[in-house]
Amino acid sequence: EMATALIKASDIRGRYCQARINLEQAKILDRKGDHDLSSKRYGSAAETFRKIIEETESEVARKELRPIMCLCQAWQRMTVAEEKTSPELYLEASQLFEEAKEHSLNKRTSLLALGNSSFCKALAAGTKFDITLDMTMHSTAKQHMERAETCYLKAGFKSASEYAKATQRLFDAY
Repeated sequence: EMATALIKASDIRGRYCQARINLEQAKILDRKGDHDLSSKRYGSAAETFRKIIEETESEVARKELRPIMCLCQAWQRMTVAEEKTSPELYLEASQLFEEAKEHSLNKRTSLLALGNSSFCKALAAGTKFDITLDMTMHSTAKQHMERAETCYLKAGFKSASEYAKATQRLFDAY
């Protein structure tokens, strides 16, 4: 029984490591602008985390993995939105980040997820503004971006805060 339990635990740890590799590769691909492949890696990581959550008997482990899975799903949707320049997909990503926030186990992760949700809402409004030139969308985009910037700062993600500020200036330039 002990050998069987060790084999099962080893298998789960191996798949966890593979999911983390996919997650890190997705981040790198996203930074390089390869949103399509990045989205696939995020999706693969999310699916692996989902399966591990289903198979894991430990409630503590499931609670720890659920926010990571939700974040992967949200990042996957966000990269698809970036690839397709879709306000609707940005809003879907925003909702997934809100779900990740609900499952977060600490304040820092919760603030990051909330910041990402606001960032996606800003990108959705900014994309709509770019298409329609409706100044209401511009104002909405700026408000959401300011909220994202604040959340990132509170969570200690200075570079994300600077990125939000730069994106806000890009909206102004448009």
